[in-house]
Amino acid sequence: MACPEYNLSTAFTATLTTVCCISGSLAVVQNLAVLLAVRKIHSLRSTARYFMASLAAAELLSGFTGNLHFILNHSRKLDIIFMRTEAALFLFTTASVTFSLSNVALDRYIAITSPLQYHNRMTLTRCLILIIFSWCLALLGAAMMYVVPEENLVQMWICGDIISVFIPFCIIAFCYCQIYRATKSSFTVRENLTEAQQMAENNRQRKTANTFGIIIGLFTLLFMPCFILNCTYIFDPPDKNVMKCNSFRRTIWIWIAVISYFSAVCDPWVYAIRMRDFRMAVKELFRSMCRILHFS
Repeated sequence: MACPEYNLSTAFTATLTTVCCISGSLAVVQNLAVLLAVRKIHSLRSTARYFMASLAAAELLSGFTGNLHFILNHSRKLDIIFMRTEAALFLFTTASVTFSLSNVALDRYIAITSPLQYHNRMTLTRCLILIIFSWCLALLGAAMMYVVPEENLVQMWICGDIISVFIPFCIIAFCYCQIYRATKSSFTVRENLTEAQQMAENNRQRKTANTFGIIIGLFTLLFMPCFILNCTYIFDPPDKNVMKCNSFRRTIWIWIAVISYFSAVCDPWVYAIRMRDFRMAVKELFRSMCRILHFS
């Protein structure tokens, strides 16, 4: 099945290409910096660093492949093979990011609500299992786009949105609510900390809670429009072609998808603004690169 031809204006094409180039380039540079600097963030436990690195890798992949896809294929004729490929790419990149965000949220939830039991509950083995499971689940969801019957592709797309957007959103929201409640109550007093150290730890945990508030806000702002748009297909009769074939529908879908890829650009800035150790790690990385370039 091939969709009808559609026409995108020259202004739209030029604007889209510019936005995708900027977004993709920033996503690669920023998240690569996160991957290189994360091991130097001494305030994070080793498991938290793995979760953060997984998130940065997912956002780097998402920002690069997603934006590159729309730069190269925004005006391509929409046949069924292309639609399956686009659906698989979007589901994989989105799910890898949202699942990684869920892992980070779960890790922070345990660290803040049960600090004394953190090392027993979040071991390195469990951390790696969560990361591998998240990536494998995202890959499996993408692969399913190639095996479902053509007449069920739209339903599969909606199910993919529920798995890759709605469920992670619920997990992140639950973790944030529990973290926020914990920061409003008294923190667990640790015997090995002085009063001043305890106050500093409490302030750090509250800052972490506020950071997650920003992250969940960005999550909602960037991912939910795509989820809502795809859910509208539920009300379209299945015997009609609902594969975004006309110019207006295709234009709306492209912009909403491109906006969702902006999470790969925004999240590293959240870290930079909210985490002093992250800023120091990036500065140290930058100075090291300058010294290497100077002596080369």
